[in-house]
Amino acid sequence: MKTLHARAVVAVLLMTVLCSGALLAQQQDQLKPLRFDFTPFAGYRTTMSIPIEPHVSGLNPSIVLDAGPSYGASVGYWIREDDLVELRWARQSSHARSDDVALQPPRQRLVIDQFHGDFSHEYLVQSGATSPAGSPPARLAMWFAK
Repeated sequence: MKTLHARAVVAVLLMTVLCSGALLAQQQDQLKPLRFDFTPFAGYRTTMSIPIEPHVSGLNPSIVLDAGPSYGASVGYWIREDDLVELRWARQSSHARSDDVALQPPRQRLVIDQFHGDFSHEYLVQSGATSPAGSPPARLAMWFAK
């Protein structure tokens, strides 16, 4: 458990270091936009309860996922100015247990890896003084649990 918290702290520090260069770059003259982007992220998920159906009246059996850290990274590549291919990976770590169940199974460690592909084209419609942008992306997501 301590190693997961240490990883979350390292991810936050890494994100701070990587973002500081982007903040300094804002003070310079406008440069040509980069074709690649890399975004690390870290977070914390709260406790979640999933009810079990059907159940005996008077009992509320459920599966409880304990709070835990999450972290990951996103890598994007601009094919053209309006076309983006982005791949994201996120890992969530937790423990699963049951409440109000007659036969209590042992508490289980749960690690979820999520892979997400985002393929989008940004449309720019110009009408009068406004120019709204829309992005209907094609997405692919996969989840793996250990």
